[in-house]
Amino acid sequence: MNFFRSALMIILFSALPSCHGDTEDEATGIQYRVVADESILHEVTYRSDEGMVTEDSLSHMTMWYTTELVDTDFEAHLKATFINSGNVDKSYKLSCFVDGTQVSVKEGTIAPLTEKTEEINHSVLD
Repeated sequence: MNFFRSALMIILFSALPSCHGDTEDEATGIQYRVVADESILHEVTYRSDEGMVTEDSLSHMTMWYTTELVDTDFEAHLKATFINSGNVDKSYKLSCFVDGTQVSVKEGTIAPLTEKTEEINHSVLD
């Protein structure tokens, strides 16, 4: 008898809809990503989940990323500055992902002994 009562309770509770809101499930994940062949990444500017433009000064890195969770319409913005102090061209890639899907990308190369800035923008509608 206890087995049937337990089975009935499990079935009833699993069939009930959830009564609490989970904001994590409703939020849209925006990931900004910058990758470079060598340590040429110098500075990154991006729009945070609060809508503020945030700047990260970096010390010649090869990779940088951050993820922002937004729950409204959002204008994603990513700008990166590269400095190539070497004597050969070097490659880089800026990417923007929305909920794990790449929605914007810009790839390029930077000539020796130069500084270059690239940016990407993407409108995320709720």
